[in-house]
Amino acid sequence: MKNKIWIFILLALMLAFTGAKAQYVGGNGRGDIALTKTLLKLGNNDIYSGGNGRGDIAVTKASTRLGNNFVTAGNWSVTANWSAAALPGTDEIAYIMANATLDQDVTINGLSIHTGNSLTIPSGKTLTVTGTLANSAGNSGLVIKSGGSLIHNSNNVAATVKREITGSSTLTAMKYHFVSIPTQYTAPTSNLFLGSYLYKLDPTQQSSANNYGAWEALGTSTTTPLNTNQGYMIYYPGASKTYTFVGNLNNGVYSYTLTGHSGTGVYTFNLIPNPYPSSIVWNTSGNGWTKSAGIGGSCYIWNAENGNYSTIASSTGSYIPVGQALMVLVTNEASPALSVNNNARTHSSQAFYKSGNSTENKLVIRASSNNYADETVVAFAEEATEAFDLQTDGMKLFGLEEAPQLYTLSSGEKYSLNNLPLFQDQRNVDMNFETQFTGEVTLNFEGIESFNPSVKIHLLDELTGQTINLRSQQVYRFNHNPENAASRFKLLFGGTIGLEETAARPGNMWISGKTLYINTPKLTGQTGMVEVYNASGQRLINKHLVLSELSTMELDAKGFVVVKLTAGQEIITLKGILMQ
Repeated sequence: MKNKIWIFILLALMLAFTGAKAQYVGGNGRGDIALTKTLLKLGNNDIYSGGNGRGDIAVTKASTRLGNNFVTAGNWSVTANWSAAALPGTDEIAYIMANATLDQDVTINGLSIHTGNSLTIPSGKTLTVTGTLANSAGNSGLVIKSGGSLIHNSNNVAATVKREITGSSTLTAMKYHFVSIPTQYTAPTSNLFLGSYLYKLDPTQQSSANNYGAWEALGTSTTTPLNTNQGYMIYYPGASKTYTFVGNLNNGVYSYTLTGHSGTGVYTFNLIPNPYPSSIVWNTSGNGWTKSAGIGGSCYIWNAENGNYSTIASSTGSYIPVGQALMVLVTNEASPALSVNNNARTHSSQAFYKSGNSTENKLVIRASSNNYADETVVAFAEEATEAFDLQTDGMKLFGLEEAPQLYTLSSGEKYSLNNLPLFQDQRNVDMNFETQFTGEVTLNFEGIESFNPSVKIHLLDELTGQTINLRSQQVYRFNHNPENAASRFKLLFGGTIGLEETAARPGNMWISGKTLYINTPKLTGQTGMVEVYNASGQRLINKHLVLSELSTMELDAKGFVVVKLTAGQEIITLKGILMQ
């Protein structure tokens, strides 16, 4: 009789703790319930099933709800749509048991989409699943709309990914886009891009019109085989269109198949996809990319708005969006190897790409005309060379003929991104401009502040003879005619960038305005001869000067000059620009 009374008391306690609609199934033959400081919050319809052979319930402070069930169709952020009337935390698991729309950025440990239900990630919203993502509802159960983003770590997750492309009914507008297939297909065909002009890049072909390969039109058939390991270029002859891709999402390591070569001085460009349902960061150090030595550090993207290729440098934090393709360069390597993994994935709302952070001694020049634009970069770094540096330089790829084409030259190459060695005294950089457009062109200069204030930076327009001080004027406008020579401009850097005078030199000289400064403390009291020559080698000035620790001399000349100081056996030379 006593045993029956105790069993009755224990059953009463169990009912008191579990609540009216919560059930606990399990047992150990004793029915013990072990409770700690914090009780589980059970949803109204939750059922806990389990047991450890004894039936104990061990609950700690860090316990989570069992009721993260999305049960009413609507937005994720509406607490009434969840069985527990509360949103799941970042360390919890959510169960999608109705049609849900992600109306806020969410990070969660686990996510399970039940059969017959769905989760939609709209444009501008992001979902990060740090643990397991399971989708029992198939391709329609997880929908990532154009501009939406997912970062996950699970294999074989079925989904639908959409990408909207802008186009134009005016064929001459050339609104091309680089695209990729962001889901897995066994045998994809050109039907994926129905209604568009579709092209692939043949990296083995070179022509006088470009230096990156040849575009091959894929015709009008809807059954032309495609390759998920390649990127494509499309043109839609209308305002816009949304393309739909279905299948399992790529996850983890993704290896590319590239076309290389073994010829010296030959470049091969491959158009490759962003394979993931999120943006990726291009080639930043330790950020998920593995590449062999012959693959370049810069990549290239077609920018339809600018009518030009945009160069994305290595290690700049630049983003490649979902469904985007990019061009990579291969040189002097017959079997190049390139792969990427989840560490390169990131959320970004950028439509095409985002320029990287500014660096020291970096000048960005942007040309605008005819509603198009182009950009070239000149930078100075200790490790740079005069020749093409595969990992840090970017080659100039020419865009539309009616768009501005701006580039610099060094060692016979044309650059969109030109890293040059540090220098002393003076450095001139040739900058070319060409376009078939006739009319006004605007040059904008950015990054002047990244140079030491002592460094003089000027633009020389050799056609008009104008020299512009870029520290006081960062915009220059000029009229262009297609008959003008491309070699129109020079960038003039005067001063010292990153190099110190050697101890063996008896002194140094520099120019500020039209004043020559001579710093020669070891030659104080000696008589020196100052000679000034122009760019043609004509001597403009020949003057004797008694030297002091710091001597000055006004120079009545203009433009590029070479100054030579001779004092006994010592000779010091200086190259500089004299301004009016």
